[in-house]
Amino acid sequence: MTERLERKRAKDPYQPKFYAAITKEKTLEMEMKGVIKDMIIYFAYLAIIIIICYGSRDSNAFRQKTAIEKAVIHAGMNCEILPTGDTC
Repeated sequence: MTERLERKRAKDPYQPKFYAAITKEKTLEMEMKGVIKDMIIYFAYLAIIIIICYGSRDSNAFRQKTAIEKAVIHAGMNCEILPTGDTC
């Protein structure tokens, strides 16, 4: 009876080497899923940043910038109208 049991074990595919190979493959799959998940999250974050940066571009943005500079930096003085000798 033990002889039959030993032959059955020898033919059994669930040997320690088989378990080790399955375990290693499962571990690699889980790591790959984690990396793919991180990449998806990163690309979603990147897409949000790009939308925020380039979403509200205005054709008059340069004029807004210069108007704000004149109002804040030059205290509202209009340097283009001043005579040549005066400084802003």
